[in-house]
Amino acid sequence: MTSLTKIRCQSNLLTAVNLNDLKLVTVFFAQGNQLVTIDMNDLKVLEHFDLSQNPALLHIMLKNGMSYSSFSFLAFPDSGVLQYICADVQNIATFNYLLTWTNLPPNSVQVNEYCNFVPGGDYNTITGTLHFDAASNGCDAGDATVKNIRLNMANSATFTSDSGVYNFYVPAGSHTVQPVFENTFFTTDPATATINFVSNGGTVTTQDFCVVANGNHPDVEVNIIPIERIRPGFSGVYAIIYKNKGNQVVSGMADFQYEFTKPQFTASTPVLNSQLDGL
Repeated sequence: MTSLTKIRCQSNLLTAVNLNDLKLVTVFFAQGNQLVTIDMNDLKVLEHFDLSQNPALLHIMLKNGMSYSSFSFLAFPDSGVLQYICADVQNIATFNYLLTWTNLPPNSVQVNEYCNFVPGGDYNTITGTLHFDAASNGCDAGDATVKNIRLNMANSATFTSDSGVYNFYVPAGSHTVQPVFENTFFTTDPATATINFVSNGGTVTTQDFCVVANGNHPDVEVNIIPIERIRPGFSGVYAIIYKNKGNQVVSGMADFQYEFTKPQFTASTPVLNSQLDGL
């Protein structure tokens, strides 16, 4: 396996791919999958990659020592939930430029050189957990944590983990942390927090944030995204991605409508509840 030079695994609905020690790969085409994170750091001679049509992809690790330009054949997800790209310093500007040609919201993807987020040398740590105050009675350990929330600090940013925890690694000085949301449906208590360190002595400071609903906003977003290139006369695969963007608990059903005189429904995962012509 370590002698592979080209990998083409497009349109397989893969959720994970292990690329460790594949140092000879020059081409990696993985469009049309359901990847959540991808680590391409070991692809030391990678020239071309295609990660388009991966609507669930959150994080990309691509710090391999190569230098890319806007003329390189590199394809990031053109839509979806991408939040973070780890890159070599010389590629940060190029990747930011290529992202402007996607349909991702402007400035929604953080691109920097931190892959494992833990620096070397002496540093201090700001850490904390984001809880959601569903009962509007203040946050405590019993409230649910909130994942994938962006927090800004000067010229850097990070995201909460699946357990709602964030970390910043900082030198001596004054540092202000601010949670950021994609809409105005949420606020936090406190809104910002400023932490001061007098030295690089390895001090750890915990700063939690309580996420609070701002008004009453039920808002469910549903997207239908092609997982592979759609061609007349061939089978096509689509992903239906739903996301609660509001601040209220919601329930219900999603109906998928299509022009049944042209495409024909064949199968779905999970299995559908009911079916009519075009619905």
